[in-house]
Amino acid sequence: MRFTNQITGTVFSLILLFVFSSTALYAQQTIHYDNRQAEFNTAMELYKQEKYSAAQHAFNEFAQRTSPDDALLKEDAKFYASMCAMKLHNRNVQHLIKTFIFEHPENPNINEASFQLANHYFKEEIYGAAIKWYDKVDKLSLPEEQMSEYYFKTGFCHYAR
Repeated sequence: MRFTNQITGTVFSLILLFVFSSTALYAQQTIHYDNRQAEFNTAMELYKQEKYSAAQHAFNEFAQRTSPDDALLKEDAKFYASMCAMKLHNRNVQHLIKTFIFEHPENPNINEASFQLANHYFKEEIYGAAIKWYDKVDKLSLPEEQMSEYYFKTGFCHYAR
């Protein structure tokens, strides 16, 4: 009987320890982080709603005011600002996307940026530049719906050049 009480007490203690330690592992986010994340999310909502001018402004503002703690969000803001520029047919879109690619070569959005830059050159009928950027795209990482577009446009660029 005494042995069973010890086991029950030990199990109960372990359960309490687990519950309290797992809640302690959940760190509370700072107000700064929550506000910065909310700003970024607002800009993303504008982008998803295809309000590219407002989204571009929001992403640029976010990127200018970020701290070193927000480095990845800042990179993402620069990426989406350049995508907005492309959607808005801004004249400096090539410069913005190339700057993003060269300044942030490890960013997860590099493949998408290269693909979109290649598509931009394709639309402008600058097929040599389009081929150069299509060659930089990791086609196996493209979503399935972009694979046929990639193959068609790459083939067309080689044919038209």
